[in-house]
Amino acid sequence: PTTRLSTAHEWGKLLLFEYPIYAVKDVAKTYTAYFKSDVDTDWDADPLATELWIEAEYWGHATNKFRKTLKSTGVCNNFDADDTVWDELTVTVTPLITGVLYLRGYYCKTQEGGKSNIFFCDTVIGVA
Repeated sequence: PTTRLSTAHEWGKLLLFEYPIYAVKDVAKTYTAYFKSDVDTDWDADPLATELWIEAEYWGHATNKFRKTLKSTGVCNNFDADDTVWDELTVTVTPLITGVLYLRGYYCKTQEGGKSNIFFCDTVIGVA
């Protein structure tokens, strides 16, 4: 984390991961990413949904071949409370064309003063 991260600008966010996933038409899937803080005292406040999120970009129209992006709306509420808990962010999509879905994770919370704001992201994505 750095003080240069910001929700105010497109270039102020950090891409954490990007996974290409084969997605089948009309089959709903829920993708889950797991995050946890290094030490809960390294945080004054948990990141908001606009500061840490996952998103899925997929084929969102059956005939026009337009891609749609859907962002998670949940928050990781244990970063400043319990560093033993893995928080989950999920997004559920139903592609309208079979093809590649891109699942991405982003972070853009400005570093808190006097805090390291270190967190972990599990590299295994849950699919249900």
